Amino acid sequence: MTRRDRLRVSVIGLGVGEQHARTYASLPSCQLVSVCDLDERRAEQLARELSVRVARADQEIFHDPDIDVVSIASYDDDHPAQLIAAIAGGKHAFVEKPLCRSAAELAAIKASWSADGRRHVASNLVLRAAPLFRWLRDRVQAGAFG
Repeated sequence: MTRRDRLRVSVIGLGVGEQHARTYASLPSCQLVSVCDLDERRAEQLARELSVRVARADQEIFHDPDIDVVSIASYDDDHPAQLIAAIAGGKHAFVEKPLCRSAAELAAIKASWSADGRRHVASNLVLRAAPLFRWLRDRVQAGAFG
């Protein structure tokens, strides 16, 4: 695979996101470009270890033309705004759970995604079979999200 054949990825949030970064760095189909965390020392340490750069703010990532995919593993309340910004910046996104925390946030995400439906958005909603999340599965199967 040539360098241009690989997905260029940035990770925001290095709690569980550290494992995202390590996984992307190990995949031949991906090129980890940068990492971002509120704890800049943590980001700098991981960036040195994985030979990538540190993004000093999430907005830097959303506007970076060298990034194809954003892996969002930040604080839960930041997920919706970061996902909307990633979509607006032309990025595909993987978002840690929860994707959002309210119907209003979900509507805003859907509106953003619908405006540019070419972007892929994924989340690891591992509780998808739990009774609490069955409504979401039913809505997806009914085509409510596109």
